[in-house]
Amino acid sequence: MKALAVLALLTFALLAGCSSMPPAPTVLTPQADGSYLIHMAGTRFVPANAQVPVGANVTWVNDESVGHDVTAMDGSFSSGGVANLQKGKTYTHQFTVAGTIEYHCEAHHGLGMEGVLHVG
Repeated sequence: MKALAVLALLTFALLAGCSSMPPAPTVLTPQADGSYLIHMAGTRFVPANAQVPVGANVTWVNDESVGHDVTAMDGSFSSGGVANLQKGKTYTHQFTVAGTIEYHCEAHHGLGMEGVLHVG
């Protein structure tokens, strides 16, 4: 009987762990000009997990007083460093191929400033 109780507890713990799936991406809504916005707030991209259609122009907006940048982990795009994205500045990139792109801020990557963009 004791073994059955332990087995039941282990099964419950295993199932509880399996249900903690990552959150679904935020489906971005196009702006009046057709672009999709991701903001830089503190040391975070908002939203950090986003989805856009193929062909989307995504614009990152620096709302902070410190410089940021946007760099793809695979090197496929970069805003060119923090000097280019000071407060109020933007960087836009068009995504023409479906896929998942991980990106980060080079200057604040160690602080967890990372994002994921799902295209398609």
